Amino acid sequence: MQDDAQSVPAPWTPLQVVKSGDEIILDVVGRTYRLGTHAGLPTGITTAGEQILAAPVRLVGRLNGEPIEWQQPFLALMQQNDERAVLCGTAETGGVIVSASVKAEYDGVLRFDLAITPYLGFHKGAELASKLEQLWVEIPLRPEFAKLFTYWPLITGGEVQTYEPVNSGALPAEGLAFPFKPFIWLGWEEGGLSWFAESDRGWQPADP
Repeated sequence: MQDDAQSVPAPWTPLQVVKSGDEIILDVVGRTYRLGTHAGLPTGITTAGEQILAAPVRLVGRLNGEPIEWQQPFLALMQQNDERAVLCGTAETGGVIVSASVKAEYDGVLRFDLAITPYLGFHKGAELASKLEQLWVEIPLRPEFAKLFTYWPLITGGEVQTYEPVNSGALPAEGLAFPFKPFIWLGWEEGGLSWFAESDRGWQPADP
């Protein structure tokens, strides 16, 4: 479905959408996304002229003690204009179905809304025998493009510390682990990738 074109403010340019095989390619100023059939999650992200993903973004989990192997992936472009595009994707396994709504904006923001639904099949009186034990999003960045970090807020009250920026710097060799943060950025001197969420609702850190 093609909406009437709408203008975007300079220096942004209209969002460009191209279908290439099973992927949908989104182009904005300074960035290109390749979205695959795995619930519409990115298979490639190019920013500042560099491909920053080491592998496709994945939804990883365990079902009945075994790693989830998603099947029957699907991705479709539902709506597009100069300002945004809306995509819908699905994938399933033996016990659950993941449905995704992806909204892409002209400034490069991607919003993912994922719904995980138990799958009972079509048999009358079917019971849910599967147990979903773990589920997380894995975003593998190439190490050379994940040398620096920042996050917000610094403390749970949402305040930003002004005298010593301990929430920004070079990524330690041992990595980072901290409680839920609504905004995290990893990158290098020329670019990077931000992840954010409105709240911690639905997220369960391994260490509460």
